[in-house]
Amino acid sequence: MVVFVHGGGFTKGDKELADTPFYDNFGYWAARHDFIGVTSSYRLAPEFKWPAGGDDVEALLKWLCVQADTYGADNRQIFLVGHSAGATHVATCLSRLDDDLRKHVAGAILNSGIYDVASAAGSSIGGVLAGYFGPDVSAYPEMSSVPALSGLGIPLMVTVNEREPHEFQRQGLEAVREIFQAGSPLPHFVTLWGHNHYSSLLHVGLAQGDMLGEHMQCFVSSVRHGRS
Repeated sequence: MVVFVHGGGFTKGDKELADTPFYDNFGYWAARHDFIGVTSSYRLAPEFKWPAGGDDVEALLKWLCVQADTYGADNRQIFLVGHSAGATHVATCLSRLDDDLRKHVAGAILNSGIYDVASAAGSSIGGVLAGYFGPDVSAYPEMSSVPALSGLGIPLMVTVNEREPHEFQRQGLEAVREIFQAGSPLPHFVTLWGHNHYSSLLHVGLAQGDMLGEHMQCFVSSVRHGRS
């Protein structure tokens, strides 16, 4: 079962965008590769602050653990995929999971998220953070997921896009570096060449240009067959 959590700068977005194929394209991609696809929503800022998004991913995970049999799925083979703000929420969820729930997560794919909130505050994308994380930057280190991700023991794939703001690339690279230096297995790290912050996701399911989908399929299949 592969669960997709959308982006939207913490303040907008939904699991289905009206009059577009998004994000049904993710479900199509999952079905085409014989996975069960789930697209999800979460509470949005500024009404809801950190850690609401991560808590909503956790609530969905708990529900899927109970309901997996209904859909013919294995509740110990759940993969979480997040894009942008969605990747941040997935990382928050993973960093706060208890051991009983963690054993149901087979792997996670983080595409262009924010994992060290404190270091992102002064960057070119720092302006989008206050609405969700609040105005007190001194609290941001506690809201960063990287330290906890280092000890998860869950296979991770971290992806960034060639043509997106530098901070997203730095966040992904630094997260991988910190996880590895903490003694954890090296996460899969992928740069999606030719893509910007949005295009890699919008190409998922297409016959051409779907670099993200190809890497997701390879990662999920390798984890399921014990080759991560």
